Amino acid sequence: MARLLSGIRAIARQKLNDELKGSDVAYKWTDDELDVYTNDCLIEMSKYSPYEVKETVTTVASSREIDLSSIDDLLEVKEVEYPVDKQPRRFRQFSVWGDILRIELDTAPSAVANVYLYCKEYHSLSDTASTLNPNLERILVLGVCGQAAVAKAQTKINKVNKAVGVAGNLQSWGLAQLSLYYTELNKLVVPDRFEEYPTD
Repeated sequence: MARLLSGIRAIARQKLNDELKGSDVAYKWTDDELDVYTNDCLIEMSKYSPYEVKETVTTVASSREIDLSSIDDLLEVKEVEYPVDKQPRRFRQFSVWGDILRIELDTAPSAVANVYLYCKEYHSLSDTASTLNPNLERILVLGVCGQAAVAKAQTKINKVNKAVGVAGNLQSWGLAQLSLYYTELNKLVVPDRFEEYPTD
């Protein structure tokens, strides 16, 4: 079962040793701070292992162009299927400029028809939904903890002399978490494949 944003926050707090020990003790990191690091990591993780989804759009009669502006969090269109649901599938060459996708067809569609776009999108995480699998959740926590620890250490290092050792240890631990985070991200990269498709 996918963890939601509150669950990722809770795990990050456990790793950061930032759990409440009494009603008079405040968290060292606010929810807003952890959410900023979470969003930063989600954007970065999406470039290594994006959310893969099939979107259904429609053609415009007598046009080879499709407006992509309605697709939220789009990173890249990888494949275009038109016409849809044929056996074998009919994938097409295409090009994208801004929010406009142009299908390479000899003849423009004469009527409105469905087109399947196989897309890479940014991952999303909220208190109601998540696109992350358990492995990506684990990697996300590494990144959140690393960013949170390094940022907190940087604010403490020159504040109080007696806290320098603690801040230095926190920074070292945070950098180690970030090193693990980037090592795991690099393992996610899958080389792209390129194919030529017909235009008829």
